[in-house]
Amino acid sequence: MDVFIEQVIKRKRNAKSIAVIVLVLSLLVLIPVFCFVLAFIMIPYFAYVGLFVFIIGIYLAWYFITGQRVEYEYSVVSGTLDIAKIISKRKRKRITKVEIKDIELFCKISDNRINEKIYQKQFMAAGDPNDEENTYCVVYNSPAYGRTILTFTPNEKIREGMKPYLKKEIVLEMFYNRGTRNGSY
Repeated sequence: MDVFIEQVIKRKRNAKSIAVIVLVLSLLVLIPVFCFVLAFIMIPYFAYVGLFVFIIGIYLAWYFITGQRVEYEYSVVSGTLDIAKIISKRKRKRITKVEIKDIELFCKISDNRINEKIYQKQFMAAGDPNDEENTYCVVYNSPAYGRTILTFTPNEKIREGMKPYLKKEIVLEMFYNRGTRNGSY
């Protein structure tokens, strides 16, 4: 029986995305103003350049500001967890695809076991990585990258959809609170 469960989660704005927005808007205003000042000082032709830069700048500012809207799509399809990044509903990029049976560790981000090991690759697909209550980590061996950690924010449906394909020890630990090393669940 095929299982298909999907979740789309919005990434919360962070300091980097706010800084990009402020920088783009300030450049949208400052470059044309600089061109108009040069038009009064040097050559009147710079007024036309400033107007042209402002018109083109409006489109570029819209493009960069809307590019800061990021969503993550999690889907569980018959034993495979597929995570994609959707940028401003115009561009889709696959982050990773994991066979659920290959998952070695599935725990909350606050679990101290994830800090013990070094990972060759880290994928961040969480809506808010600072939300320790709802953010989970998955550790698996990727053929392309080696030991990999994935941080994401699955809802109850996604976790339940993964449950039949997870290893027995992980299911007991995650869903039935048995076999935990530190009891942090």
